[in-house]
Amino acid sequence: MDINKKISNGTTIIAYKFKDGIIVNADSRTSSDTRIANRVQRKIVQFNEHVLVACSGSAADTRFLCRIIRENIYQHELELGKPALVRTVAKLFSIYNHQYKNVLLAGLLVCGYDEEGYHCFKVLPGGTFVEDNIVMSGSGSTYVYGIADSEFKMDLDRNQAVELGKKMIHLAAFRDGSSGGIHRWAFVENGKVTGDVDNWEVLM
Repeated sequence: MDINKKISNGTTIIAYKFKDGIIVNADSRTSSDTRIANRVQRKIVQFNEHVLVACSGSAADTRFLCRIIRENIYQHELELGKPALVRTVAKLFSIYNHQYKNVLLAGLLVCGYDEEGYHCFKVLPGGTFVEDNIVMSGSGSTYVYGIADSEFKMDLDRNQAVELGKKMIHLAAFRDGSSGGIHRWAFVENGKVTGDVDNWEVLM
Protein backbone atom coordinates (compact mmCIF):
# COMPACT_ATOMS: atom_id res chain seq x y z
CA MET A 1 0.00 0.00 0.00
CA ASP A 2 1.30 3.44 -0.91
CA ILE A 3 1.24 5.48 2.31
CA ASN A 4 1.88 8.66 0.31
CA LYS A 5 -1.23 8.20 -1.80
CA LYS A 6 -3.59 11.18 -1.67
CA ILE A 7 -6.57 10.65 0.63
CA SER A 8 -9.91 12.05 -0.48
CA ASN A 9 -11.85 14.48 1.68
CA GLY A 10 -14.99 13.75 -0.31
CA THR A 11 -18.00 14.34 1.93
CA THR A 12 -20.41 17.05 2.98
CA ILE A 13 -20.74 18.25 6.58
CA ILE A 14 -22.63 21.41 7.53
CA ALA A 15 -23.44 22.97 10.90
CA TYR A 16 -25.22 26.17 11.80
CA LYS A 17 -26.99 27.97 14.59
CA PHE A 18 -30.74 28.38 14.66
CA LYS A 19 -33.15 30.05 17.07
CA ASP A 20 -32.88 27.41 19.80
CA GLY A 21 -29.43 25.90 19.31
CA ILE A 22 -27.25 24.23 16.67
CA ILE A 23 -27.96 21.61 14.01
CA VAL A 24 -25.19 19.45 12.53
CA ASN A 25 -25.75 17.75 9.14
CA ALA A 26 -23.71 15.13 7.27
CA ASP A 27 -23.94 12.70 4.40
CA SER A 28 -22.74 9.12 4.95
CA ARG A 29 -20.62 8.14 1.94
CA THR A 30 -16.93 7.31 2.35
CA SER A 31 -14.77 6.59 -0.66
CA SER A 32 -11.41 5.02 -1.40
CA ASP A 33 -10.08 6.40 -4.67
CA THR A 34 -13.04 5.91 -7.05
CA ARG A 35 -14.61 3.12 -4.99
CA ILE A 36 -17.38 3.69 -2.44
CA ALA A 37 -16.01 2.05 0.70
CA ASN A 38 -19.03 2.65 2.93
CA ARG A 39 -22.38 4.23 2.11
CA VAL A 40 -23.65 4.48 5.72
CA GLN A 41 -20.66 5.88 7.63
CA ARG A 42 -21.52 7.82 10.79
CA LYS A 43 -19.78 11.18 10.44
CA ILE A 44 -21.41 12.94 13.40
CA VAL A 45 -19.85 12.02 16.73
CA GLN A 46 -21.26 12.89 20.15
CA PHE A 47 -18.04 14.14 21.74
CA ASN A 48 -19.62 14.66 25.17
CA GLU A 49 -22.91 15.89 26.64
CA HIS A 50 -22.43 19.39 25.24
CA VAL A 51 -20.41 18.98 22.02
CA LEU A 52 -20.94 17.35 18.62
CA VAL A 53 -18.11 16.80 16.12
CA ALA A 54 -18.67 16.26 12.38
CA CYS A 55 -15.82 14.58 10.52
CA SER A 56 -14.37 14.74 7.00
CA GLY A 57 -11.12 13.43 5.56
CA SER A 58 -9.63 10.12 6.67
CA ALA A 59 -12.16 8.18 8.76
CA ALA A 60 -9.36 6.53 10.74
CA ASP A 61 -7.67 9.87 11.50
CA THR A 62 -10.86 11.59 12.63
CA ARG A 63 -11.87 8.72 14.93
CA PHE A 64 -8.35 8.61 16.40
CA LEU A 65 -8.41 12.34 17.07
CA CYS A 66 -11.86 12.21 18.67
CA ARG A 67 -10.77 9.42 21.02
CA ILE A 68 -7.49 11.07 22.05
CA ILE A 69 -8.92 14.56 22.49
CA ARG A 70 -11.95 13.26 24.40
CA GLU A 71 -9.53 11.79 26.96
CA ASN A 72 -7.59 15.08 27.16
CA ILE A 73 -10.76 17.12 27.64
CA TYR A 74 -12.01 14.72 30.32
CA GLN A 75 -8.80 15.25 32.31
CA HIS A 76 -9.03 19.00 31.73
CA GLU A 77 -12.60 19.08 33.05
CA LEU A 78 -11.63 17.09 36.14
CA GLU A 79 -8.99 19.72 36.91
CA LEU A 80 -11.35 22.63 36.18
CA GLY A 81 -14.33 21.18 37.97
CA LYS A 82 -16.63 22.32 35.16
CA PRO A 83 -17.25 21.62 31.45
CA ALA A 84 -14.55 22.75 29.02
CA LEU A 85 -15.18 25.61 26.61
CA VAL A 86 -16.09 24.58 23.07
CA ARG A 87 -13.18 26.75 21.91
CA THR A 88 -10.83 24.62 24.01
CA VAL A 89 -12.05 21.46 22.28
CA ALA A 90 -11.62 23.06 18.84
CA LYS A 91 -8.18 24.38 19.79
CA LEU A 92 -6.99 20.90 20.81
CA PHE A 93 -8.14 19.49 17.46
CA SER A 94 -6.26 22.31 15.70
CA ILE A 95 -3.07 21.66 17.70
CA TYR A 96 -3.06 17.97 16.76
CA ASN A 97 -3.86 18.77 13.13
CA HIS A 98 -0.98 21.23 12.94
CA GLN A 99 1.51 19.08 14.85
CA TYR A 100 0.81 16.04 12.67
CA LYS A 101 -0.15 17.83 9.45
CA ASN A 102 2.14 15.61 7.37
CA VAL A 103 0.44 12.38 8.47
CA LEU A 104 -3.16 13.31 9.37
CA LEU A 105 -6.03 14.39 7.14
CA ALA A 106 -8.91 15.52 9.33
CA GLY A 107 -11.35 18.34 8.67
CA LEU A 108 -13.80 18.81 11.53
CA LEU A 109 -16.75 20.88 12.65
CA VAL A 110 -16.77 21.29 16.44
CA CYS A 111 -20.15 22.52 17.68
CA GLY A 112 -21.56 22.86 21.15
CA TYR A 113 -22.61 24.90 24.15
CA ASP A 114 -20.62 26.31 27.06
CA GLU A 115 -20.87 29.12 29.60
CA GLU A 116 -20.33 31.64 26.79
CA GLY A 117 -23.18 30.32 24.62
CA TYR A 118 -23.46 28.29 21.41
CA HIS A 119 -20.44 27.93 19.12
CA CYS A 120 -19.67 26.48 15.68
CA PHE A 121 -15.99 25.99 14.82
CA LYS A 122 -14.39 24.72 11.63
CA VAL A 123 -10.99 23.03 12.06
CA LEU A 124 -8.94 22.68 8.87
CA PRO A 125 -6.47 19.83 8.23
CA GLY A 126 -3.48 22.18 8.58
CA GLY A 127 -4.53 23.36 12.02
CA THR A 128 -6.36 26.62 11.31
CA PHE A 129 -9.70 26.98 13.09
CA VAL A 130 -12.40 29.59 12.68
CA GLU A 131 -15.74 30.33 14.33
CA ASP A 132 -18.87 31.38 12.47
CA ASN A 133 -22.65 31.07 12.65
CA ILE A 134 -22.58 28.56 9.79
CA VAL A 135 -19.64 26.30 8.94
CA MET A 136 -19.18 23.56 6.36
CA SER A 137 -16.48 21.26 5.06
CA GLY A 138 -15.86 18.53 2.49
CA SER A 139 -15.93 18.44 -1.29
CA GLY A 140 -19.73 18.70 -1.48
CA SER A 141 -19.84 21.91 0.53
CA THR A 142 -18.61 23.93 -2.46
CA TYR A 143 -21.97 23.36 -4.17
CA VAL A 144 -24.17 24.75 -1.40
CA TYR A 145 -22.63 28.09 -0.44
CA GLY A 146 -25.21 29.86 -2.58
CA ILE A 147 -28.11 28.27 -0.70
CA ALA A 148 -26.43 29.02 2.61
CA ASP A 149 -25.95 32.68 1.67
CA SER A 150 -29.54 33.14 0.53
CA GLU A 151 -31.52 30.99 2.99
CA PHE A 152 -29.59 30.75 6.25
CA LYS A 153 -30.90 32.95 9.05
CA MET A 154 -30.19 32.93 12.77
CA ASP A 155 -33.90 32.95 13.63
CA LEU A 156 -34.84 29.69 11.89
CA ASP A 157 -37.02 27.43 14.02
CA ARG A 158 -36.18 23.74 14.51
CA ASN A 159 -38.23 22.48 11.54
CA GLN A 160 -36.88 25.18 9.23
CA ALA A 161 -33.33 24.33 10.29
CA VAL A 162 -33.91 20.66 9.44
CA GLU A 163 -35.44 21.50 6.05
CA LEU A 164 -32.51 23.77 5.15
CA GLY A 165 -30.09 20.98 6.06
CA LYS A 166 -32.00 18.51 3.89
CA LYS A 167 -31.94 20.91 0.96
CA MET A 168 -28.20 21.52 1.18
CA ILE A 169 -27.17 17.89 1.77
CA HIS A 170 -29.43 16.64 -1.04
CA LEU A 171 -27.99 19.17 -3.50
CA ALA A 172 -24.42 18.31 -2.46
CA ALA A 173 -25.13 14.60 -2.96
CA PHE A 174 -26.64 15.30 -6.39
CA ARG A 175 -23.70 17.41 -7.57
CA ASP A 176 -20.74 15.79 -5.80
CA GLY A 177 -19.82 12.20 -6.64
CA SER A 178 -18.07 11.74 -3.31
CA SER A 179 -21.15 12.67 -1.24
CA GLY A 180 -24.26 10.54 -0.84
CA GLY A 181 -25.73 7.63 1.05
CA ILE A 182 -28.04 8.98 3.73
CA HIS A 183 -28.49 12.38 5.38
CA ARG A 184 -27.93 12.37 9.14
CA TRP A 185 -28.50 15.29 11.50
CA ALA A 186 -28.22 15.99 15.21
CA PHE A 187 -28.88 18.88 17.60
CA VAL A 188 -27.34 20.80 20.45
CA GLU A 189 -30.30 22.38 22.25
CA ASN A 190 -30.97 23.62 25.77
CA GLY A 191 -27.25 23.56 26.44
CA LYS A 192 -26.66 19.91 25.54
CA VAL A 193 -26.86 17.27 22.82
CA THR A 194 -30.57 16.46 22.77
CA GLY A 195 -32.68 13.56 21.58
CA ASP A 196 -31.51 11.08 18.98
CA VAL A 197 -28.10 11.88 17.48
CA ASP A 198 -28.93 9.61 14.55
CA ASN A 199 -31.85 11.24 12.73
CA TRP A 200 -31.59 10.21 9.08
CA GLU A 201 -33.21 9.87 5.67
CA VAL A 202 -32.07 8.30 2.41
CA LEU A 203 -30.59 10.65 -0.19
CA MET A 204 -32.25 10.20 -3.58
